Amino acid sequence: MEQKRAHYGEEGFEQALEGLDADTQEVAKLAAELCAVRSISVPPQKANLEAIGESFDIVKKYAEDHGLRIQTMEPNSENPYPFMLITFSHYNLERPPCKEAIALMGHLDVVPAGEEQFQPETDGKNLYARGAADMKTVVATYLAWMAKMQEKIKNDSTKILPFIFMLSGCEENGSCEGHNTETALEMLEQKGIRVRFAVVGERTGELEWMKNLKVGPICTENRSWRWARTVSKTSIEIADKATMPYEKNDRKSIDGEAIDGKAIDGETIDEKPMDGMEALKTIAEIVKLGRERIQALNETIDPEKSAKQPGLRSGFVNPFVSIGPNNEYATFSKTTKIHAVRKGGKAIHAASAQTSKASLIETFLEIAENASQTFGTDTISITCVTIGEEGNFNTYDGSGAMRIVINADDDAVQQWMTSNKIQQWMTMNNVGITLSTLDEIKISDKNTMLNDGTTPNEPTTSDEITISDEVTISDKATMQKEGAPSNNHGAIPSTDIQNSSVFGIDLRELPEHKTEVENLIAQIREQLATHWNFQMVNNRPSWKCPSDHEDLQKLRLAYATITDESSPHYVKLHGNDGGSLAERQQLSNPRYAQKGLGDAVVFGQVGKFPHGKGEFHDLSSVSPYIQILDEWAKQYEVRDFIPPQHFSPTQLKKIADDVENIGALDGIKIFMFGIAVSFRKAVEELRKGSILGERIATVLTRNKKHIPSS
Repeated sequence: MEQKRAHYGEEGFEQALEGLDADTQEVAKLAAELCAVRSISVPPQKANLEAIGESFDIVKKYAEDHGLRIQTMEPNSENPYPFMLITFSHYNLERPPCKEAIALMGHLDVVPAGEEQFQPETDGKNLYARGAADMKTVVATYLAWMAKMQEKIKNDSTKILPFIFMLSGCEENGSCEGHNTETALEMLEQKGIRVRFAVVGERTGELEWMKNLKVGPICTENRSWRWARTVSKTSIEIADKATMPYEKNDRKSIDGEAIDGKAIDGETIDEKPMDGMEALKTIAEIVKLGRERIQALNETIDPEKSAKQPGLRSGFVNPFVSIGPNNEYATFSKTTKIHAVRKGGKAIHAASAQTSKASLIETFLEIAENASQTFGTDTISITCVTIGEEGNFNTYDGSGAMRIVINADDDAVQQWMTSNKIQQWMTMNNVGITLSTLDEIKISDKNTMLNDGTTPNEPTTSDEITISDEVTISDKATMQKEGAPSNNHGAIPSTDIQNSSVFGIDLRELPEHKTEVENLIAQIREQLATHWNFQMVNNRPSWKCPSDHEDLQKLRLAYATITDESSPHYVKLHGNDGGSLAERQQLSNPRYAQKGLGDAVVFGQVGKFPHGKGEFHDLSSVSPYIQILDEWAKQYEVRDFIPPQHFSPTQLKKIADDVENIGALDGIKIFMFGIAVSFRKAVEELRKGSILGERIATVLTRNKKHIPSS
């Protein structure tokens, strides 16, 4: 029998958690407080910046109350999002005790959801809420763990833990605007701090076939995070060779001549961008190219690797499209409107979508081309296409709609729609599209597509019409998609029909497909160069962490110690900010670029249905995760020793055992210099050597006041 759920803020909530250990209760309560905040960042133009700031205030208060040190990057006009770095009290980023750090990475922003998902609830086993799995529970875990460690070391400043917590507010929209992980890494480098290893706390125990997990696995391979936004150019832009899709082209002249629709050298420049059938065909062809190329790559995946991890594949998704009318139908003597609508299914992470079947935009093109063949090229006009919401790369539910205006009698159009040929084709391709006709709708002379193929009630005003209890179109040229899932994400948003056609690409390749995908992107960019502005909003490559990385080995040891088993090897399928570190390393290190490496892993807890209705986090995975962090941290504790005059062999060996990442050569240096030469010369020699030697010298230098100079 399912246990009754208790809502956060009600008396029964904390009572429901009483069966859990103290650490997990602390995490669950903090996570619930964070999940109650609507910190939505998708799409960027609709981000709830006030709520994101509120969630950061909660974190800031918690960190300050527990003695942690914080440094914030406050939002401004150029960087609309906050960012926070949290360290232990004796680790001052202005004057750090060492020049390297291990970063724990997390984010506080979420994708949209229905109001009910921002009312966290628990049954004592799981936390149900938007953001519970992705990823506020792990954020709460990092905070609670650092607070516990701060209490442990507060009276012993000789213990230096190299961990810093990097907290973002814009990960879900791709961290494409500051402040983000990229700007934080730059800031740390300016302070002389290198992040040598990162753990991204995104849930890694989330797939249905992952059974009986105590905690998520450590994912040492990660797919890329590449987003492209493409906008059709106006003729003016083509003439001017403008290339920036996010910037409005407000030039008033070309070579000093007027261009506002007036003649230049005897020619009239049309400001109208590509739209209608022409845009539909271009977008569908590009999407088909990408999808089929990725599908071919997926067929080359090692069968043994694929069998071990079901669903393993590179991904290519067309998350949004917006095509405006070309107004060719203005000359039609008859205007029968056809609506092609596909209902939305269960909202999923766009990175989970498959490439084996034709995308919706390809299917829309086939319908339009069939209509063109039936009625004649000059008798049809594509007046509206919408899929997803412009700027939202992250969620995919398969829904969308298209309007075709045909210069033919309603009876002829109805006969075509119900013909065996078109029906058989739709059944054969399992497209799930409903075709219907709809009488002319006049809403302030706007082009509008409704979601159910029926004639609506008369509008209450000249520019407002209510489609349902939840959806209102007001003074907008809008197409509302059908079949909005109850979590309201990915299907409810209305896409304004813009002056330019817009479409997006979400590309996630496996590390072994990195080169081929980068070649594909170059090809797409070249094919669109003349009439489209192509911009990589995100271009973080796939990466894998070197198996011999010392910090990874220590983490794996801690995992095995706590769980009594080795972490299984899986590839993380969704994008995250660990790619920011990998990208920087691949750009600066030829070896890392050639082999697709990055000093980061994704390691989280157990959560299910991120971005979907019913999202929840398994609270039983919190405690083992904290225990693994505890065990991992033990390997980094640095103790200072107060020697008499010089270090004795015993004391030197103790330092060599305790200093993190000490190498054999550096250990010998300490031992030999400690006995044979002065402390000053030992420190000087160490600082000339490796980074490890410099770290050891730092430990020794803190004791120099206890050692007589020589």
